[in-house]
Formats: sequence, structure tokens, C-alpha cells
Amino acid sequence: ARMGKARKFCYYAVLLVTIAMALEGLAYVFVPTETLFQALGGYFYWTYVDIAAPNFLHRFPLLEWDLMMFEQQKIAFYTHITLGPLALVAGFFQLNPKLRKSNPKVHRSLGYVYFVSQLFSIPAGMWLGLHEYAGLAALYGFLGMGGSTLISSAMAFYYIKKRNFESHREWMIRSYLIMWFSVIVFRLAMVYWIPFEVWRTGGTLPDDFKDPYVVCIFLSWSSGLLCSDLYLSCTRPSIKAKTK
Repeated sequence: ARMGKARKFCYYAVLLVTIAMALEGLAYVFVPTETLFQALGGYFYWTYVDIAAPNFLHRFPLLEWDLMMFEQQKIAFYTHITLGPLALVAGFFQLNPKLRKSNPKVHRSLGYVYFVSQLFSIPAGMWLGLHEYAGLAALYGFLGMGGSTLISSAMAFYYIKKRNFESHREWMIRSYLIMWFSVIVFRLAMVYWIPFEVWRTGGTLPDDFKDPYVVCIFLSWSSGLLCSDLYLSCTRPSIKAKTK
């Protein structure tokens, strides 16, 4: 009973965070980017005490650079922030086993929404990565982030067309966890881990922001890939046992 309650709590906690992050992305459609950056920066980046000031936005190198880049790359920016959140939410429900069993048509429809949204939003994000302020290392990090997600989704699509449901499930889990970690864990690491790491190494903000920021890029999607395969390794034997 306790395990059931714990799983239910984790499920709704992850759902809440997923929807919150999706709404944050969609908010850029309705609120001017600078206004939203200023509001979210003051609210989420309270850990950056060294630069938490009225001119916070223009003392934070990433946000100042992104303001300029998003203005110059509007098509890629709006493609990424509108379709990306759609893929994030659709993928969450698409992996729900109860929905898959009770309503396979909805499951299939969510799958198409997930794939099509990724097909446009992820290349748009990779294009934005080409103009990333942190340089070549950050560029390769974002290319790895988007490329690993797209490859996993392509494999999932391939296997469902072959009617190989188990392999489809495995690649879908990889695809979604890489994307989820790339969105949520990446942001959480920027808010909490970077200030701690800069403090631990005796640095200052914003001067020493860039190096741990690049680490966050690689750490987010690679940890998603690692967690997905750990989960699959732990659950694969029980799944095979049930199918015998």
C-alpha cells in the first residue's frame, strides 16, 4: 500500500513539474521575452545572490545573450517554444500504461503528436544551439541533446511500424527521458547546482557561469539516457516473465 501511494505521489509530482515547465515555455508566446525573463529570473534565480539586483537581466550573460538571439532567430524560437511543450506533455501521457491498454487510439494519436512536435521543435532548438553564447562546447552539447532524442524517437517509430512493441517501448522510454531531463533537470541544475559549484570552487557569478553551464548541458541529456537504460535493465526481466 505504501509503495502504491509513493508511486502515485511521484507520478503526480512529475506531472505537475512537466505541466509547469510546458506552461513556462508557452508563456513566451503571450508575454514579451524580456518581461518574462525579468519575472522568471527574479523568481527562479534567487540562488544567484551575487547578481540578484534591479539590473539582474543585463548582468546575467545567458539571459542577455538569449534576448538578442531570440530576437534574431524568431522562427526557430517560436517553433521550439510552441511545439516543444506539446511534445513534453504528450509524451508523458503517451507512456501511461493504463491509457495504452484502455484507449489504444488515444495512445496512438498522442504518439503521432509527440513525433511530429519533436520533428520540428528539436531541430529548431538545435539551430538555436548553433548561436549559443557559451561557444563550441555548448553547441556540441545541444547537438547531442537534440540528436540523441531524435534518434531514439526514430528508432521507436521504426519498431512500432515493425510491430515490435517491446523494442518500441524501450526506445520511447529513452526518447522521453532524454527530453524530460534535457528540459527539467537542465533548468534545475542551472538554478541550484551552478551557484553551488561556483561557490564550492571559490568563483564568482556571473564571471564563472560559463563552464558549469556547459557541464549542465551535457549532464542533463546524458543522465536521462543513463536513467532510461538503468530503468530498462531493472524492468526488462519482469516484463519477459509476464509474457511467458
